[in-house]
Amino acid sequence: ELLDLLAWQSQEADLGPERVVLAGFSMGGIVAAWTALGLPCRLAGLLLFGTDGVKKFPASLEAMLGDAAPAGGVSEDGTGLSVLQCHGLDDQLCRVDAVRSSVGMLRELGCDVVLSEHEGVGHALCPEMLREARAFLARQLPPSTLPA
Repeated sequence: ELLDLLAWQSQEADLGPERVVLAGFSMGGIVAAWTALGLPCRLAGLLLFGTDGVKKFPASLEAMLGDAAPAGGVSEDGTGLSVLQCHGLDDQLCRVDAVRSSVGMLRELGCDVVLSEHEGVGHALCPEMLREARAFLARQLPPSTLPA
């Protein structure tokens, strides 16, 4: 369904995958990361908050997807994918050691990951994370050069 949505956006709004950033918090981050890495095209970026998702990936995304896998297969290749991962150091649901391990796995897959850790923050967002996310989006999605 996401591939259909990206195709529709590209056709109807002239908005290709290079103008799409996926984001997620906690389990939503797992879904966002899994989706971004499984797409046959490279997205503009990935924002992860309070998640340690990559460690939970199956050995093969294609095996897990079964008949729902894209016709060209899934890549599990993060080469060139920019990722901002923000995490609270007091998070008791997603422990910081698991998050750091997840960041390492993303880097092994070729992602360009920035890990931003925040003192005094649990399994939640904080204003500084939102400022960092806004700056990330501004870098990854510069103003369009399309004619008006």
